Amino acid sequence: MIKDYSANGTKEKATELIDRLVFMFPRGSAMQGEPVKAKNKLRKHKWWTWWGGTVTFEEIIHGEGKNVEFKRELPKQSERYIKSIIAFANTAGGKMVIGVEDESRAIVGVEDSSVFDIMDAIANTVSDMCFPQIVPDISFQTVDHKCIVIVEIYPGPNRPYYIKALGKEEGTYIRVAGTTRKADVLKIKELEMQ
Repeated sequence: MIKDYSANGTKEKATELIDRLVFMFPRGSAMQGEPVKAKNKLRKHKWWTWWGGTVTFEEIIHGEGKNVEFKRELPKQSERYIKSIIAFANTAGGKMVIGVEDESRAIVGVEDSSVFDIMDAIANTVSDMCFPQIVPDISFQTVDHKCIVIVEIYPGPNRPYYIKALGKEEGTYIRVAGTTRKADVLKIKELEMQ
């Protein structure tokens, strides 16, 4: 049973979204080739699964928050998304979903032919720009015949994380509610003590 959001009309949105999903299951999965059973299981358990991670209905329906950020496309200036990745590693972790409009939460997707290029670009950029090293879990899913890329960042054990080129004082970021903010000197000291 889907959680009742009928007060603000989101139950219907969630149900409609489930009905439009296209599933990708690894070979040997118990649900491979059984989309009807998979859809029913999805409705029952209120989650989507793909290689490497999960996203709840609440994350899509409620939009961006402390642990979720949407990007319509991968920004050409890598610093624009690296700040969020660093912020997730410095706080409670989170997911960046590329191919979802952040205002409307509409699934716009990314070009199918560029999915692996996007995944490689993110992995290389994170490796080149972040210090200490952050290892993101990067995966993809097809929803409504559109590919989305999911970058999951776990809370880091070696805080503070920062942009190498900017240094610790200028390149350390944290998440505050649904925003990425530059950490001040006191916050950096607090991160160092964790």
